[in-house]
Amino acid sequence: MLKREHGNCDILQFNYAKKAKSFFSKHEDLRNEFEDDIHAYYCRGQREGIDIRKMSGSRQWIRMKLQKDYRVIYCIVKQHIVVVNVLLAGARGEVYRQYDKR
Repeated sequence: MLKREHGNCDILQFNYAKKAKSFFSKHEDLRNEFEDDIHAYYCRGQREGIDIRKMSGSRQWIRMKLQKDYRVIYCIVKQHIVVVNVLLAGARGEVYRQYDKR
């Protein structure tokens, strides 16, 4: 679990599932990009240049596109204290296959 204090968000907290943690341990640059984009999107209201969409067929899961070929699937738990639960992270095709298996 990682906590940060940011602008309009009281606290921004990241909880990484095992597969996401494993992926980000090998791709620190993508983890930093993901966390920075989450902060910009939810705390500062920046929408331009950040590709976020709800997963079809799900009310809670959201996917973020990183660079060209990577996806992160996550959900937001609370509003004032933003808790980001990260389910999966990885190459585009692999993430969607794992998501469908859940």
